[in-house]
Amino acid sequence: MSRKSWAYILWPVIVFNTIPVCLFGTVFAIAYQRGGEPQNIDLSQPLFWLYSAICIINWLLAFFVFQKYRREGRSIRNLFARDGTVFKFNWKPALAMFVVFNGIWVIYLLAYELLAGGWPSYSGFQDWQKIIFIGVFPISAGFTEELYWRGFLITELEAAGQTPQSAILFSAIGFSLVHGIFLPDKLLVTFFLGLVTGFYYSRERKLFSLMLTHVFADIWSYGLSLFAG
Repeated sequence: MSRKSWAYILWPVIVFNTIPVCLFGTVFAIAYQRGGEPQNIDLSQPLFWLYSAICIINWLLAFFVFQKYRREGRSIRNLFARDGTVFKFNWKPALAMFVVFNGIWVIYLLAYELLAGGWPSYSGFQDWQKIIFIGVFPISAGFTEELYWRGFLITELEAAGQTPQSAILFSAIGFSLVHGIFLPDKLLVTFFLGLVTGFYYSRERKLFSLMLTHVFADIWSYGLSLFAG
């Protein structure tokens, strides 16, 4: 794989893991200086601003993809649908992908409930933050992450000489790593999600159905976090 292809994977991984380390490191350092105990620290606000930062970076990645295609005279429409029909897709494979994607999330949720004793609660958000959390962040993640990690990266890796199977694998690895090197459970679930979505995109070359599925899964899982507590 070329250096450029590695850069498409490694730089997002570095950035997405540096931000939470710096943010939460600062929060805990301040709390310790003030004599606070780790279990008593309210992480609601740091989490909201972390999601905000992730949202911004995802859009910067999407902007990079759009600019790259524009500069090279390539049509971004081809990433959304190789045949040019962006909003049309075969229902059977799309439905199968939808069920498997959400099924993985449900299994992850149940396992988390069993092992951690409850789903993370973000009930400490203010009302306007709840609206953004459940109404903006899922749409943003669904659009930008599928555009970059499936449409763009898989296409670039294949153009660089990777087989479809290795392109799917590298895309899934990168997708999992940006969700947290220090969170084994997140690494595992997002890796499997990356394999499912990567296989679907490699086979169908349709992004719109992937984006809808991703947005739907994020909305109900984010909503669960908002109202769990």
